[in-house]
Amino acid sequence: MKRVLCNALSPLRWVFVALLLAALAAPFAYTAVTGQEIVRVDGESMVPTLHLGDVLFVGRAEPDELVPGAIVTVEPPGSGRYTHRIVAVEGDSLTLRGDANAEADPIPVAFSDVRGVVRHHLAGAPAVAVLALDTLPMRLSLVVLLIGLIFLPLPVRRGRGHVAPANLDHEAQPTTRREARANVLP
Repeated sequence: MKRVLCNALSPLRWVFVALLLAALAAPFAYTAVTGQEIVRVDGESMVPTLHLGDVLFVGRAEPDELVPGAIVTVEPPGSGRYTHRIVAVEGDSLTLRGDANAEADPIPVAFSDVRGVVRHHLAGAPAVAVLALDTLPMRLSLVVLLIGLIFLPLPVRRGRGHVAPANLDHEAQPTTRREARANVLP
């Protein structure tokens, strides 16, 4: 039992366990600490600035940040959530336009419909990784892998202890650990 416990504490195994825990906790920790929301770009209205599949980190917007040029994520009533650039501010409403669109959006958006300002964005492989970590199947896979790394014992190392030399009568050699332990010299 001691050997199994010693092997279970292998430093390399615990490095992988720590990395898996960090991967599982990172999206939750980031949003909890920064208060930002992770949003996936699911359209092409903001090309070339934002592309389909990019990941946005959207933080709460202060009124002084709602200025022309800022990229905001909004969710007006009766409409889905989308991300566009502010082109004009008129009173307590915003006129938005996607970078790929020739004209501004036809309906202004109220300040109260703004979910937040885009603080950062990821593209390519990092965006794919963040999106993958944010899915239930990937999280379940990582949890199963984590449990396996913690609880499955590593193979017991051979060669510890003294095994009696082979019999000169050419008798059968021990084939199991139990048989080998039976031949250990006192």
